[in-house]
Amino acid sequence: MKKHIKWLPVLAISLGSASAFSQQTYLSQHKQTKKEPSQLSSDLDAGVFVGCVDYSVKYLALPTDDVEQREKAEFVATEYQKTHGDERTVCFNANGDWLHIYRNAALSDRVWYFADSNEEYTFFKTGVLKFFVTDTAEPTGFSELGFAQIERTQQKRNILGYDTVKVTATRESGWVENYWVSENLVRNPASYKSNKFAYADRLYGFLKGVPLYHETTVSNFITTVLEAKDVREEEPSVELFKLPAVDVYHW
Repeated sequence: MKKHIKWLPVLAISLGSASAFSQQTYLSQHKQTKKEPSQLSSDLDAGVFVGCVDYSVKYLALPTDDVEQREKAEFVATEYQKTHGDERTVCFNANGDWLHIYRNAALSDRVWYFADSNEEYTFFKTGVLKFFVTDTAEPTGFSELGFAQIERTQQKRNILGYDTVKVTATRESGWVENYWVSENLVRNPASYKSNKFAYADRLYGFLKGVPLYHETTVSNFITTVLEAKDVREEEPSVELFKLPAVDVYHW
């Protein structure tokens, strides 16, 4: 069973308790005055997507004849659905910052990435805010996140009026990710070029576009599916990119 759950902590990095990961409290300069969007990024080109995408989210246990494995997978899928919710909104501003909003979730609330500092912040329903600098691809405890292959296929489909193409990425661990991306929803390079965590810089540098369908399968155990339900091509509110006025803890 260990081989099936080895990679689940990576999929659910934000499921850890606050007390287990908290190391130190940071001063107010790490909070919202530093993180408000300022000038446009120099990487912002014509046609770069600025706006929000609403997704439905599903966690699915993969079918198997192994009763014990199936029951564990169904339990994990149910728990992930509770903690991370069944809807998510992803927003990008003109600076290349991004924000994930978890809806109907018991634990996760929001995650921000700020391009200028290369920092990612996670806010929990408990009121705890944690951050780390995404300058390491494989932090301690998260090995084999590298990609064995990333391939742009010939498969195409129309999603919400956007023509998309399928890209398949296979990690060294065997974790398989399928993305359907559109050339008409191009990400600002600033949103990923310095983000090395889990090799995001390499992945999104290859994808280029914002995924409208994203499917991740971990060790033939569980699949996560994000499917776009609405795309809003307009500058998100500045208020969305302000961090809550609480103490910040390092992961």
